[in-house]
Amino acid sequence: MKNLILITGLLLVSTNVFANSYYDGYGGGNNTQMEVVGVQPVYKSRAVQVPVQFDEEVCYSMRRNSQGVLEKVVDGGFGSTRGLVGTAAGVAIVDELGGNDAAKIIGGLLGNKIGNNMDNKRNQSRQRCEITTVTKYERKYEEFLDYYLVSVTDDVNEYKIKRNRAPNVGEYIRVNVKVW
Repeated sequence: MKNLILITGLLLVSTNVFANSYYDGYGGGNNTQMEVVGVQPVYKSRAVQVPVQFDEEVCYSMRRNSQGVLEKVVDGGFGSTRGLVGTAAGVAIVDELGGNDAAKIIGGLLGNKIGNNMDNKRNQSRQRCEITTVTKYERKYEEFLDYYLVSVTDDVNEYKIKRNRAPNVGEYIRVNVKVW
């Protein structure tokens, strides 16, 4: 019965040492030289913003600038000079047909819309376009080296530890081992 308890205790301790043999090399414990038997780089990825430049065509209307007071009132109230002429024509046509005041208002609004549409079509042909370089940022993911997972042995057990640099296989390095 004593042997059974002793064997169970040894199995429990040896399993605990093996399960906790992953150690980062810092802190207290047994400081010893061990042989490197394997080195594996461990990568992680991170998101970065990358500038991407491309050419874009931008067009500007070559509409003339209203300088006079009358032109500012006309362009502000009627949209354009052609809109003012269209309003007057719409009111005059409805008046000739003998329409009432409501019909004259509707005729003026329709004439204004037709005049402004004609002005917009004329101004669309007078545009200045230029190519501009635009920069936008795209999210890309890049991998980077996080650490090296180094396998070391003391001829009995094998341990895995994290290191910032990669030792050579066969090299002996100082390792601090804790048994939990």
